[in-house]
Amino acid sequence: MTMPGWLRGLFGRSADASRASPPEAPSSDDIDVILEGRQEVSALPVLSLREYRRVVEAIPPPTAQQIQDFASFVSEAKSWYKHLPLLPPGEPFWFFIDPWAGLDRILGRRGQVVYVNRTSETLQFHYTWMTTEDYRSRFGRLAFACAAGTELFLPVSVRLTDNREIRGVLANNPSRASVHTTEETEYRLPPEVLNAGTTRVTGVIHKLTGTPWVWLGFLPDNADSVGWPEETGGSETIGRIIARCHTIQREATQSGAAEGNQKLDAIDEELTTLLAPERRRLQREMVLSMNRIVTLLYGGSV
Repeated sequence: MTMPGWLRGLFGRSADASRASPPEAPSSDDIDVILEGRQEVSALPVLSLREYRRVVEAIPPPTAQQIQDFASFVSEAKSWYKHLPLLPPGEPFWFFIDPWAGLDRILGRRGQVVYVNRTSETLQFHYTWMTTEDYRSRFGRLAFACAAGTELFLPVSVRLTDNREIRGVLANNPSRASVHTTEETEYRLPPEVLNAGTTRVTGVIHKLTGTPWVWLGFLPDNADSVGWPEETGGSETIGRIIARCHTIQREATQSGAAEGNQKLDAIDEELTTLLAPERRRLQREMVLSMNRIVTLLYGGSV
């Protein structure tokens, strides 16, 4: 694989959308074709570690503060309390360096991907939205992927400053552990990177797991069957979580419908306190994963 050409222009070539009138938005048929044409990540060619290092060698490694801030960002980046299991071991999260991190990703009809700078005038269609400049200031080129949860797509049409018309789908979903080397070429991450950058995360990472209703469909009968990490209290902690949720459920049942729902929907201070050590542990594991990536790719530690 040869990459010097695109690498030379990588850091100054992120496309900008023109303020001129955009082309006509893609039709529903176009959108179906675009989404059906996406390759599964498992079918993509795989970068070697040497090739991936060439991709990222000109990118400064993230700082310790950027890594810590990114772990906090990822913890709230989606409604994980809805998408992830609440009990261990959780789902894999992959952390890596992406040259295109912080840009809008637009999928085109012929399988190409165009990355466009996010500016103050860019469409804001998710609560985690921020400009490219802000993202890179806060997180460098850190990226993550998790296959759990729903994906969001939005039909868009933009005219780039080189006068190209792009009619496609905005797809900023963090679901693919891959990188693009050109608009037409996407690669799976090297296995060494996946191994170093992987950690398992449960829905406890999200603060709204402090609401009792989130737990009612997941509570086991026996705390010893859960395998709650000993580092954050083991079976004693999950036993107290179970007991607290049952107490609130009984109180809600004894109340009127409106008051009962309010009890179940409100963040409970005691439950939040019980979950806090495990939430901190999960964030530490995220940070450790990113530190392993920095060591693997840049030969140092943060």
